[in-house]
Amino acid sequence: MVDKANAGDNRAAARLGFFYDFTTRNRDAAYYWFKKAALNGDVTSQYNLGVRVLGTSSPDKCTEAKYWFTMASQNGMEQAKKSLDSLGDCPGSPQQPPTREP
Repeated sequence: MVDKANAGDNRAAARLGFFYDFTTRNRDAAYYWFKKAALNGDVTSQYNLGVRVLGTSSPDKCTEAKYWFTMASQNGMEQAKKSLDSLGDCPGSPQQPPTREP
């Protein structure tokens, strides 16, 4: 599955994200795979990144979550729109994907 994900298979990357998030509890690996899928347009991964980022201690978590929720919302995910609305005002609004690594 890793080979498929590295070759650009969004579904494989998203599945790896879920595996690392829920099975091994390796948050860094989950972030890596969700981000890989999200950058390739996987809406669920975009939303999942927003949710997961909010649960971190990152000082930019609100801005980063807002970015991913915005992407998922623009791609039609209704729940992302609700999450975006619930964030309210947070500093910044990145126009490009966050560059932080896990």
